[in-house]
Amino acid sequence: MNGNRTGGQQDPRDSKQPGTAGSGVPNPGRRRSRLVLLLACWALLLLVDLFGTAGLLRLRFDDGLARTFESDTARHADFRALQEDFDAGTNRLFLLLEAESFAERARLQALADYLLDLQLTDGVAAAVSAFSLPVPGPDGPRAFLSGESTTWPDDLSAAFADARQRQPWLDRFLSADADAMLVVLQLEPEPSLAETSGARVPELELAKLRAAGIEPRLTGYPVIQQRVLDQLARDFRWLNLAGAVLGSLTAALVLRSLVFGAATAAVAATALLWVLGLLGLSGIPISVVTVPLPVLILVIAFSDALHLSHETRRLHAAGCASPVRSALRRVAPACVLASVSTAIAFASLSLSSSQLIAELGVIGASSTLIALVAVLVVHPLVMTTLLALLPARYLFGRAQPPRAASPADPVIATALRYPRRIALTALAAMCLAIAAFTSVEYRFSLLGSLPEQAPTLATLRQVEASFGPTGALLFRFDLDAEAPAAAFDAAHDRLAAHVDGQEILSPTALARRMGTETRAVLDSLPAQALAQMVSRDGTAGLVSLPYPYAGSEQTRRQVAEIETSLADDPAARAIGLSRATGLETMSAFASHDMLGDFNRCFLVAILASGALILAWSRSLRITAAALIPNALPVTLVGGWLALSGRGLDFASGIALTIAFGLAIDDTLHALNRLRLTSPRFDRARPDDIHRALSEVAPALIMTSVTLSIGLSATLFAGLPSVVAFGALSIAVFGLALLADLVVLPACLVWMSGTSKATHEV
Repeated sequence: MNGNRTGGQQDPRDSKQPGTAGSGVPNPGRRRSRLVLLLACWALLLLVDLFGTAGLLRLRFDDGLARTFESDTARHADFRALQEDFDAGTNRLFLLLEAESFAERARLQALADYLLDLQLTDGVAAAVSAFSLPVPGPDGPRAFLSGESTTWPDDLSAAFADARQRQPWLDRFLSADADAMLVVLQLEPEPSLAETSGARVPELELAKLRAAGIEPRLTGYPVIQQRVLDQLARDFRWLNLAGAVLGSLTAALVLRSLVFGAATAAVAATALLWVLGLLGLSGIPISVVTVPLPVLILVIAFSDALHLSHETRRLHAAGCASPVRSALRRVAPACVLASVSTAIAFASLSLSSSQLIAELGVIGASSTLIALVAVLVVHPLVMTTLLALLPARYLFGRAQPPRAASPADPVIATALRYPRRIALTALAAMCLAIAAFTSVEYRFSLLGSLPEQAPTLATLRQVEASFGPTGALLFRFDLDAEAPAAAFDAAHDRLAAHVDGQEILSPTALARRMGTETRAVLDSLPAQALAQMVSRDGTAGLVSLPYPYAGSEQTRRQVAEIETSLADDPAARAIGLSRATGLETMSAFASHDMLGDFNRCFLVAILASGALILAWSRSLRITAAALIPNALPVTLVGGWLALSGRGLDFASGIALTIAFGLAIDDTLHALNRLRLTSPRFDRARPDDIHRALSEVAPALIMTSVTLSIGLSATLFAGLPSVVAFGALSIAVFGLALLADLVVLPACLVWMSGTSKATHEV
């Protein structure tokens, strides 16, 4: 690469050489050698593609909940201990049953028989329902409507009302007019959330209930996880198919040749196949976080392939004897720099405390580099083969008359006319956006993986509206095996003193509602229910504070308030009652820390990319001029997230970090063109900058359009996180293109001190 070459000079290596195409001197021996080499390269490529296909067939999917919060934090340690010691994890289903009336004997008998069979269903540890609740009676507490139906009262409606008076907790399982009932299914305990990819929903034979006039609906975290997995597979197929089709059509359109566009698309598709094959062969699953990765790799590969294709055709039109080789030599450095910058942006995510996001960082970085190798190897092979088989006019399409000016010329000229004003405005806008972003709220919800209108979430909301909250803050305390009832009473009373009259679920609360002793309740509870309150070794107990889960922010506030109050209570500390736990609590605090990691990841991405550009350009001016137009779009979108109240979630945090690495791609290609055409790279004159950007602008516009159209498929995905990721990424790409055409030339002129040089458009 010659930094002193001007736009009017031609690289001697690009001129026609004897024995090459167009020289008029045939060389049969060289042609045979070239044919053998091409065939060998194609054989090797097909072999690698076969391995990629084998890996593709082994791809698996994972909802990602297990590994999202896996960390060494105290909150996660509490949650792991909870899962190891109690049957109180995420494996709980809510079965909502609706009928005209459950006071109808035949229907109630069918339900009782179904629940009895349910106890024997594989995967179900226990089924808690209105039939399970102990109701005080003359002979002590006994299960509601126990025994055969022949022993049931004649008037079941009156029996329901009487039982409700003696056992108020019946309201949590049976509606007041007896037209709805809730059954809580405890699935078989899992060793650890980190060892599962989502609890599997067992086959419950719900058709039996429908036959009895009962309409069943399932919800709960296992159901949500299963729905996410199902949608994940559908989104994966949709994103890759739509991305490939849209990218191919866009490539054919912008390159003005169906064959040329299809060849360019085939290069990107090969890169995608290699990446997916690697994921499959290495056993790395596709998760909610990584599902946009394949389409990202596809559009990254499209971008590099388009730059190579555009330069190949331009050099061929200029009479270059070896347009494929020369295009590779001229464009490959920028492709390498751009891919390494994108890999750095991905790699910065490995600093996250979330195992899943850190894994995305490693996978994304390695996938980007694999895609780069695929493009730099496959593109020359495909183009060389096509030029050997087809006349150039069939490959490149009809020759286009040279344009007097680039379509972006007016925009570039305006930027060069007011460089100082534009550069300072960009810096001011970036500072204001950063200031706004410092106040952004972190947002996360365990229910956010599905659309708000999803039937599973609608059922969950109906369960909470009819029977009370399904979320719970769990408080662990020390249990005296010799006097468990007294320990539960003490824990209940200490927690009640700090929650302002909120309902507490504990054996003590149940005993006091029934007017009996806590010991009697503990003795009457089935083993499955007791395992949710007493640890397996009998040294710890658990009391629950039900609350309507509405996301991590609300959970953190409530937990912090209670824990602060408990910390000042010596009696609570004496029995080990101090910290809340549970999936909702753990995820609320862990997600806050992980979202905060994105600020560090983005800063690392900027610094590392800046160091890379500095090493390449050997100029602080060029480095600063390159970073400003690429940090600006990301900070503007981040500022909008803060000011609009949308907040920062996992999808937006990942999108902003990765989009920075992708956006810098076009800037590096523009700087690479400037380096090829300007005698003084770091102090380029305005007319040199104008000429370089005018030459590369069509390619920048093509790649930005291709990236945006390829990612537009995400806007129609079923997972909200994928939609948000795509929308934010497209917004950054659009702003980045504008910044490359306006802010970049202004910063180059302003920082080089050549703004007073003569410049004519």
